[in-house]
Amino acid sequence: MTSTTTVLAACLCGSNSHPISFPKSSLPVPVHLCHCDTTRHVSGLLCSSYVPIPDAPFPVTSLTQYHSSPEVTRYFCSTCGAPMFVKVRGSQPEADRLEVATGAKKH
Repeated sequence: MTSTTTVLAACLCGSNSHPISFPKSSLPVPVHLCHCDTTRHVSGLLCSSYVPIPDAPFPVTSLTQYHSSPEVTRYFCSTCGAPMFVKVRGSQPEADRLEVATGAKKH
């Protein structure tokens, strides 16, 4: 049995929260920094950071989706607007990945 570390990704208002488990063997997890024009425009920041979620075990249907490009779907809390997740489509369906915004971690 692999030991895991679980973090809770939650929006600002608390309407959405998702536990995410990472195998301890994968720590520290890589962080994806994005500073493309779309990310800067959507966030109002020079850079946003995301962590890839291994085997995304939960649906993100409770969040508002925004398809910012053919490859990227962004997920926001419908109440407070906090960015929560990004889904990046790969060239093959198995290459798709879901990433959690690093600021969504609840302490």
